Amino acid sequence: MKPSGLREYKLAESDGRLHGAYPSQSRAVIPEDFQRALDEHAAAREFFAELTSADRYRFLYRLHNTRDPLRRAKRIADYVERLGLRRTLT
Repeated sequence: MKPSGLREYKLAESDGRLHGAYPSQSRAVIPEDFQRALDEHAAAREFFAELTSADRYRFLYRLHNTRDPLRRAKRIADYVERLGLRRTLT
């Protein structure tokens, strides 16, 4: 890493921005609210389990920074419906 990049990284680490960054694909976990919704819909849960890690990450990444409860609930409902129809995000 170049000195300017390292400097910015350390600054982000010290001011908390680094902790708010989205997780990498290998470290992404299914949020509890999304998991509950999947657990209530077997077809969606089963299809989600069949997806490649890259396809699963598309869903998880888009949920990561959705903080507004109403918007998040709508997004999860849309994802569950989409997965129940065996469709992914592009």
